[in-house]
Amino acid sequence: MTPRRPRGCSGTSPSTAAIPTQGPERLPDHPGAANGAHHHGDQETILYVVEGITRYRWGQRLEHAVEAGPGDFVFIPAHTVHQEINASADSPTVWAVTRSGTDPIVVNLPELDKFAEPTAREYPHA
Repeated sequence: MTPRRPRGCSGTSPSTAAIPTQGPERLPDHPGAANGAHHHGDQETILYVVEGITRYRWGQRLEHAVEAGPGDFVFIPAHTVHQEINASADSPTVWAVTRSGTDPIVVNLPELDKFAEPTAREYPHA
């Protein structure tokens, strides 16, 4: 996974117009929040960072990491085990997410949470 800055927008072409997708969906994340290890099955995911700094970890033991900021895209291939973390304990992050497929798939992997980065702040009512 490598964050990318857009170099232009090609829009929808006849070859991609009929591909069913979810989104885009705007998702905020609390300061210091982190989710557990998971993947999205056969679905590919594209995240666009609107606001804040987000850290992504991926790999069979979440051994790789990259940070992305406003204007960056992150592509997550199908079946890629990953975790999203708000890299700031003080500021929220907001990203737009779209996935291939029409039904959301989330396969949580609690057995890998021992490798996951913990949340920086507790949110008892989140």
